[in-house]
Amino acid sequence: MSIEFIELNIGGEKLLLSAGRALIWPSQELIIIADLHLGKTALFRQHGMPIPSSVQENDLENISKLLAQFPSKKLIVVGDMFHQNYNEDIYSFTNWRNSFDALEIILVEGNHDKLPTQHYQHLGITISKPHLDIAPFRFVHRPPVKSVENLITISGHLHPGVRLIGKARQGMRLPCFTVTESAMVLPAFSLFTGLQIGEVVKGCQYYAIAGNKIMKV
Repeated sequence: MSIEFIELNIGGEKLLLSAGRALIWPSQELIIIADLHLGKTALFRQHGMPIPSSVQENDLENISKLLAQFPSKKLIVVGDMFHQNYNEDIYSFTNWRNSFDALEIILVEGNHDKLPTQHYQHLGITISKPHLDIAPFRFVHRPPVKSVENLITISGHLHPGVRLIGKARQGMRLPCFTVTESAMVLPAFSLFTGLQIGEVVKGCQYYAIAGNKIMKV
């Protein structure tokens, strides 16, 4: 089943907001995600919480599905690709990485990315900090407080979400993209993350994700 997407023109570039929690830049053959948090499930297991390893495996499979639907040469992760130090979950990522060894992976360093440099090198990951500029965009982990002159920021970190209320007043919390004239915040890619539900901001557009569906709300 194909993953739905919504096409936008931002900064003169065609971008696709994918229900796979990713941003696609077709002309650059580029996929952008945020907040993968590899190793988080193993950390929780170390503290006695029964989180199955399949949670991370599903996240990696979702990247594979995106690459199948949107063939790309590069993957940019705008921060928090890893949750903390090296642990057993990294082995499953290593196996996945070996299946996509031609894929260039660039990590814009986030606050959780604490692996030693040699581990990133071993995994074939290029580190960019504190940001990565590919005009007309700046990729950065934390959304900047002020807009960046002549560049549109694309970031993560916030794990944005929306709460939809039905006719019977039942509520549903969904991950989303937030888009303004000068900035975009991506949803957290990992399914094992919380959501930050904020107040609706005037001038901001919200694109909510429900399974393989995406919709403007």
